[in-house]
Amino acid sequence: LLCFLRVEPWCNSNWWQKLIQRPYENGDERGLKLVKAILRPLMLRRNKETKDKMGK
Repeated sequence: LLCFLRVEPWCNSNWWQKLIQRPYENGDERGLKLVKAILRPLMLRRNKETKDKMGK
């Protein structure tokens, strides 16, 4: 997804492995927190109560 959207430097596999994949595989939660921080501005979340594009 990040490569498709061309989100630099995260579409570079070396960056991804160094800062996200390896820490996560070693049990360091910072890798997962970083993924969440990267995706937060890129994703839109709506639920059943959302009525319009403004969330009302």
